[in-house]
Amino acid sequence: MRITTRTVAVLLAAGGLLPAAAERSAGTQAWRCGNAYSDQPCAGGRRIAAEDARSTEQQREAEAAARRVQQEADAWARERRAREAAALRRGPVLIDNAPVPAPPPAAQARPARERRGKVPGDFVASSPKTDEKKKKKKGN
Repeated sequence: MRITTRTVAVLLAAGGLLPAAAERSAGTQAWRCGNAYSDQPCAGGRRIAAEDARSTEQQREAEAAARRVQQEADAWARERRAREAAALRRGPVLIDNAPVPAPPPAAQARPARERRGKVPGDFVASSPKTDEKKKKKKGN
């Protein structure tokens, strides 16, 4: 029998897959390495039990829920891309920013007689104590 490099490669590949398949069937091992978890042992890490305590039905429900969430996320992404494409077709939005003329200064706008003193209709603030003092002065 003639052994070729192709035959050797096939045998090595098959030999490499067998231990991985045996490990998968035995259960996944998990290692805690500081604050991180890994499926590979690490220096100073410790092995932890990572068995799934859920029933087969619970696992199926969880997988179905994950698929629904992924489908919804994909739908949202398609909708967002469609909205972005529609916005690009509309083109940029222009905002008018023409300067607004400034109003005339208040001191120049009022007539001279109004600037000198009180004008009828102007608001004057006073406190109740001030009003009482004025009444007393008028009463004297």
